[in-house]
This record gives sequence, structure tokens and C-alpha cells, in this order.
Amino acid sequence: HFVLGMVADKDVDRVLAILPKKATYYFCKANIPRGMEAQMLEEKASNFGLSGTSFSSVSDAFGAAKKSADAQDLVFIGGSVFTVAEVV
Repeated sequence: HFVLGMVADKDVDRVLAILPKKATYYFCKANIPRGMEAQMLEEKASNFGLSGTSFSSVSDAFGAAKKSADAQDLVFIGGSVFTVAEVV
């Protein structure tokens, strides 16, 4: 389970190209002006065979990931340190 939010002024495609295709993605936008809209990130990710759902906030995405994950699953939060900062 990947909670993923990125900033729009970075090389998003380069990162998306190396992420696992078998994961479930929870796309979100960190609460900063530079944050990429979750729907745009989801669209870009689909070009790389990544699938998931867009959420209106990092908190909502993280909540959905925790709810969907089993006890032995890993929930990764990343893409941008701004995304991580909203969870920790």
C-alpha cells in the first residue's frame, strides 16, 4: 500500500517509472502550494501501470490505506517529504 503525494515541480515520471505495479496506491496532495493535485498524479501514474484511488488529503489517503492493509502488509508513505510530514 503506497500513500503517494508529490510536488508538481519535480520529475514525477522518473519516480513513477520505478514504483511497483502490483501495489495499491492512495494518491494525495500535500497541503502546500507546490503539491500536485491527486487526480493529476493518479492520471500520470496510470501511464506507468500503477493503479489506485485519489483522496482529498494525505490524512484521508493514509486512513484508507490503514483500513485496507492487513496486519502483515506494509504501508509506505512518500513521494515527497511534505506528504510524510503530514503523517508523522
